[in-house]
Amino acid sequence: MKLGYSSDPNLLEPVFTGRIQIVEFSESDDFVTIVAQSHATELTQDIKAIEEPQNKSTFGLGSWNVWGFGDNATTGRIFEEMLAQPEVIHFGRWERGDSTANRELLTNQFQFVPHPADDNIFAPPPSVDLDTLGAGTFFKNLSYSIYRTTIWDIFKEMEMRHPNFIGSPVPYSAGGGSERMTYFFGLPNQLYFARAPTPEEQSAQNKIQQDEKTTQEFIVKQSAKVSTMRKVLKQTLDTKIGGISLTGLPSAETLQVYEDIYRTAYNNSPIGRTVRKTVNEVYRKKRLLLAKEAGYIKPFRNYHLFTSSSHIVANNIRADGRNVANTVAVRYPGAKVDVSALGQVSVSSTTNTFILKLDNALPTEDIRTQVGDFPNQHG
Repeated sequence: MKLGYSSDPNLLEPVFTGRIQIVEFSESDDFVTIVAQSHATELTQDIKAIEEPQNKSTFGLGSWNVWGFGDNATTGRIFEEMLAQPEVIHFGRWERGDSTANRELLTNQFQFVPHPADDNIFAPPPSVDLDTLGAGTFFKNLSYSIYRTTIWDIFKEMEMRHPNFIGSPVPYSAGGGSERMTYFFGLPNQLYFARAPTPEEQSAQNKIQQDEKTTQEFIVKQSAKVSTMRKVLKQTLDTKIGGISLTGLPSAETLQVYEDIYRTAYNNSPIGRTVRKTVNEVYRKKRLLLAKEAGYIKPFRNYHLFTSSSHIVANNIRADGRNVANTVAVRYPGAKVDVSALGQVSVSSTTNTFILKLDNALPTEDIRTQVGDFPNQHG
């Protein structure tokens, strides 16, 4: 089910995704009753670990260790395992090598395994779970038990682990007319993947990525040229006889060697990685802005919560006539010119008053005047 204001159904936002369960036609009136069931019911249709508990555990070095020794009890791993259950078939998952995922726009691509782990699961890294939830001082242990519960209940328990996080199943347009669900787990106001980009939108993303590659390669080539020219200049100054000509560029073979050297340093040295990461961040922000403007990446919460404790919900101001002027009198200095019968001219100072009423038909008893004096205003 889609809602919106466009005549093109492809531009409408999906608000419900599921299957029709019941269709009833009224015998007396022109009414049709349709009962539909959301795909989110897949999270409640099976009870896990009915016979005996399934115990999950993670043991590691807290924040020192990215994974711990077996991260089965961490939040992200539990989400990943539950979304892989056989009854959950309408919730999306990341596919390795998916060029249209754009997942690095909302995650740290320099991590060994970027987050989110599945679709819109923005669970904290395993090291955070161990450090904040794990018991122990140095080697920390984190455990979780699944027993006679549904996937939905498990997901709600993960919200209790992380009080600032929320979870909710929402519709997701996968492209090509395919509609499915996605489960969001993260902070309410953060960005999430609302739908798949259209081919045109993905082409624009690819164009920016190609521009980034061109910029990275340009930095390598320019660094190699500068280094080669410096070497030529040094050799010339050392010979003191100008044995090497500076009128031409370095040879293509020499320049290629320097480019290879700088490309290796650019990819592996600390300075090179810093520059590469800085350039990547510039273009990542361009891609993210493009995705936000198109609407396939947007804030999960599309409303603002106002409360009387932090906002002015009611100021209890009433509009009435008390202490409200309806007539303004502006007084300013002027000059009065008198001409006598003998033709003598005399000039004396005077005060002019300009009166403006809100309504010329105001009764005298209802006039409330505000006087303004402007002694430095002449004329």
